[in-house]
Amino acid sequence: MAEVNDKDADAMQGAGSKPSLTQILEETRECADCVRRQLGGSGAELVYFSSLVDADALQRDLIAPLSKAAPDALRAKLSGAPFTVAADAASCVQAIMSGSAAVFADQDVYLYQIPKALGRKIEQAASGTSRSTAYRTSTCSFN
Repeated sequence: MAEVNDKDADAMQGAGSKPSLTQILEETRECADCVRRQLGGSGAELVYFSSLVDADALQRDLIAPLSKAAPDALRAKLSGAPFTVAADAASCVQAIMSGSAAVFADQDVYLYQIPKALGRKIEQAASGTSRSTAYRTSTCSFN
């Protein structure tokens, strides 16, 4: 998995500035597993790496409840735990690369740590043994 260290984070365009959807999508444009999704009719958008999150937990804990929220109720749901406000673009990208989802609502970006996808066992019928395989990780790099 590509990691964003302090030096890389400071070098990112917009380090120290409030993150925008356009800026985050530009930073992650070469990542095939970066997903952008609109949440219902609220105008909010979600960005995450599909390979770094548990899809069931994402749907159950984040997408379903936020998609059903009215625009005025959405901000209330996003204000407070388990959501945190992204301080700047660099920390937003770093959180997404660590398995968080970023919710872009109005002028703010809220981060939500999604449970990681666990490895799974694949049964081998011929030998009766199993082997554990891990989900792939993101292979993105940043300038």
